[in-house]
Amino acid sequence: MSEPSFEALRTRAYELADTGRYNTWEEIGKALEADGVAMASKRLSADPVLTRMLTTRCEQAKDRYGR
Repeated sequence: MSEPSFEALRTRAYELADTGRYNTWEEIGKALEADGVAMASKRLSADPVLTRMLTTRCEQAKDRYGR
């Protein structure tokens, strides 16, 4: 199985962040790895702006859903 493109990985990471189930980008990376995306955390960490945005979206989703 081929690995998703970075764009696809980023899109899925944003989707997970928006669920309100995760606190940080690191948790999202682990969830993606559990879903079979090899080295997701390492790939996400290569983009510091993305990691900040993911954590911000996690916080916003938690506020939105009261989690």
